Amino acid sequence: MQAMRFNIMFLKRLCTRELLPARDGSAGRIAVPCTPGFPLFIMSNLGLDIALGLIKVLVSACDVITLPIHFVCQRPWDYWRKKHLAFAKCAIEGDPSAPYVRTYSNGLDSLSGVRTMDELTRKAIHTFGDRPCFGYRPVLGESEEKQEDGKVFKKLVLGDYKWVSYNEADEKIDLIGRGLMALGVRPRQNVVILAETRIEWMLAAQACLRINIPVVTLYATLGEDGIIHGINETEATHLITSYDLMPRIAKIIDKIPSLTHIIYMENPVAKSPPVAPTGLHLVPFARLEESGRTADTELRGETPTADDVAIIMYTSGSTGVPKGVMITHGNIVTTARGFSVICKDVGDTDAYIAYLPLAHVLELAAECLSFALGARIGYASPLTLTDKSTGVQKGCKGDASLLRPTIMVSVPVSLVKHKMH
Repeated sequence: MQAMRFNIMFLKRLCTRELLPARDGSAGRIAVPCTPGFPLFIMSNLGLDIALGLIKVLVSACDVITLPIHFVCQRPWDYWRKKHLAFAKCAIEGDPSAPYVRTYSNGLDSLSGVRTMDELTRKAIHTFGDRPCFGYRPVLGESEEKQEDGKVFKKLVLGDYKWVSYNEADEKIDLIGRGLMALGVRPRQNVVILAETRIEWMLAAQACLRINIPVVTLYATLGEDGIIHGINETEATHLITSYDLMPRIAKIIDKIPSLTHIIYMENPVAKSPPVAPTGLHLVPFARLEESGRTADTELRGETPTADDVAIIMYTSGSTGVPKGVMITHGNIVTTARGFSVICKDVGDTDAYIAYLPLAHVLELAAECLSFALGARIGYASPLTLTDKSTGVQKGCKGDASLLRPTIMVSVPVSLVKHKMH
């Protein structure tokens, strides 16, 4: 602006032939080049100054207008807070040779003071209440499609995700636990779960863990020998499985003498009743809640401790006979707490897609952490994960397309399988 004022004053004096002071302070004239282009040069400088001034005004106006939008969208205070966080400190103050230990924990502090799975679930339910917790897709129909190589693929028509809130899950967990006790299960008595990853799997497991019933996990892909070995070694009397796996159980029932009850997760589009082994009590999973509502009020579970066995997790049997690993409540909570340090930004705005086997500790720990932090858990399957997965009917959306998860755990084999989708 000062340059603009100088140019205007200079033009006025030039046009009126006003005497200008000499550079040394004496009277005189400044030598002005008398060339035709000199006035144009001055005018071009004036136009440039005006243009630059307008640009500065526009930039300033843009800053003022967009600053609130920047604060709302970018949340710079989160960056400033994280920038000044101390992630580690010296284990022995003043000793430079001492190791450094991690100090940062999740801001939600959801696992603080938690020692057992029962405490973890109850704390999350109290915190998140009516927020969506577990999501599942109802099966609307199924068909079989024969491939050119002779293989037959089962194609499913699935609905949109339906959600169960934390409070609703709490009620279901309580009723299922009472229903199991009404069927004769008691604390510290093993219950086997042999099923695919689904909402009923987690509800049944949480019900058992709440009343101190150890859960024996078997992969749904195990062979007959592996299933026999796992049930016999743990001397389980109650088995929770799925409708689709019932024929396999019927074939080997004579080799599992301890088994007395089978609870099966229903298939809503099944065209025939489940294959029922003789001599056993067969109970639909939905009936557990009904039994829990009418169960004797004297039936009470046992509050678990951190040292009580929560899971007896059997391996996949790829290297021989499946081996059972005893995992305590404290082990699971500690694993979830370790995950929370890595996933420090996970919260109730996130969605987790659950499709790996819950019989694997990675999937189990990831779901427990998501539950504790308030993230929605949407159940899926490797066969229906994407729009092009082999188990999805043409025109039906895959699980990931509908859920749009922000969190997903995987293993190399699964990534290779789905990399093209």
